[in-house]
Amino acid sequence: MEPIKRNPTDHRVWEDLFGIAIGVTLCGLGLLIFRDLGLTVGGTAGLALLVHYGTGLSLGLSYSLINLPFYAFAWVKMGWAFTLRTLITVTLLSVGVEWAASMIQFSRLDPLLGTWVAGVLVGMGLLSVFRHGSSFGGSGILAAFLQDHFGIKAGYVQLAFDSVVLLVAFLMLEPSALAYSVVSALILNGLVAVNHNRARYVGVT
Repeated sequence: MEPIKRNPTDHRVWEDLFGIAIGVTLCGLGLLIFRDLGLTVGGTAGLALLVHYGTGLSLGLSYSLINLPFYAFAWVKMGWAFTLRTLITVTLLSVGVEWAASMIQFSRLDPLLGTWVAGVLVGMGLLSVFRHGSSFGGSGILAAFLQDHFGIKAGYVQLAFDSVVLLVAFLMLEPSALAYSVVSALILNGLVAVNHNRARYVGVT
């Protein structure tokens, strides 16, 4: 009997772990910049920022609580492996962003440059975890599901969620902060829409 051959597009376990760690690092740094600028970004991360601003709960705890209802959907629609990877990713980000906040301080942040850098960081973080069979939970779970099963680009799904979050942000943020937040959402989702194309890259098992 011939041994089962590994699909050449599959990632090895250590590659998935490394890719997820990179994604968590990039996204965590981006969220810290958004928080220090008083901005939001849409999606689950943006909602967590708004909860943080409105209630005083830590950003990491807010992010973890928001993600709880989405795990059941992930388990049913995406399978246990994806759900487990997502749980690990969300936990690492929730804990890591609080740890990093105690270690990193920005003495000066230009809002426009910060918006660009943070949007790129979070977008690249999303790409990294998507390509290693995981997500940052919440809207990312649905985005990955629609991308993989219906061919709807993940960036466009994220943009729809971002629009809802930004409508809520309209009631909470100053006009200038809201404007920068809209720009950040466009940067992030444009980056994901252009780069996360299943026809070009197949890495999610």
